[in-house]
Amino acid sequence: MSYQQKTKCDWGVVDWAKSDTALSLELGVSNERVRQMRIKLKQPESPNKNKRVAETGRERALKFYSPKLTIAEIADRAGVSRGIAASALCGRERKNGNRKYEWEAVDWTKLNIEIAAETGAHVVRVTHARQRFAPQHLKRSPYFGARGSA
Repeated sequence: MSYQQKTKCDWGVVDWAKSDTALSLELGVSNERVRQMRIKLKQPESPNKNKRVAETGRERALKFYSPKLTIAEIADRAGVSRGIAASALCGRERKNGNRKYEWEAVDWTKLNIEIAAETGAHVVRVTHARQRFAPQHLKRSPYFGARGSA
């Protein structure tokens, strides 16, 4: 079916008490087409128009929150996208891969690779954390400057 070709629907026998979504599934057209035909045929608005759902995706994600779960696991259990789950859980402590490390308790006199092995964080993440959390005199890893100068 080409873009210009319209689906043949008998709009005269449509039950306009149903929602746009229900009608679109029944007729095999888009929600937008049902909305347009409601306006064109001067039918009442969809019964669900401007109604807030009982529970948003963010609220569902928060219900499934657990520090032991990753964002992906929470999203799957809540039935929402990972983006919505991440947005809802922003700033909360989560499992490895999403967790907040206890950077304040790290011994910054150690090498980044040693800290990475202890915390389970990637070395690059440790490097960034060092810049943010380490005392000024330990901002650079002891690895740098440990080599003899040429």
